[in-house]
Formats: sequence, structure tokens, C-alpha cells
Amino acid sequence: MNNISINEWMVKNKLSKNGFAANHIFNGLQLSKEPRFWRRAWLVMCYREWRNSRVYNNNPDCFDAALRGARPTKLPQGNGGERQE
Repeated sequence: MNNISINEWMVKNKLSKNGFAANHIFNGLQLSKEPRFWRRAWLVMCYREWRNSRVYNNNPDCFDAALRGARPTKLPQGNGGERQE
């Protein structure tokens, strides 16, 4: 996956409608501060689960919940996207 950007990955995996929306998610989740692709992907999936859950009615709350590592009940309870060795 090193040859694909996280924004392209979001569009390809239907986590974002297009590049513009993917860039909005990228900025909202502050993904430029996270160098690890797998962690970026986990944050995007967590954000998308919050958006789809309809618990919050706006993007900022969903971004905040994902960045806190909070997960709706549908997501597997793990370690916040950290790899388990």
C-alpha cells in the first residue's frame, strides 16, 4: 500500500465520495500528523463509523470522537488502532 495515498485509499474503498471529500476527512482527522498508513486508515474507518452511526449530527464531533479513540459499538473493541505484537 505504500504506492497509494490515504486519500486515494479512502475513495477506492468507498470511505469517501471523491478526492475533495477525502481531503476534508484528511484535514479533519489531522492525518498529516500521523506518519503510519495503517493508523491513518484506522482513524478514517473510525470516523466513518461515527458518521454512519448518526450519534453526532456534524463532522467536527465525529472527528473528535475518532481522534479520542472512541468507537461506536459496531467497531471491534481493540487498542485504538495500535498494532498488537
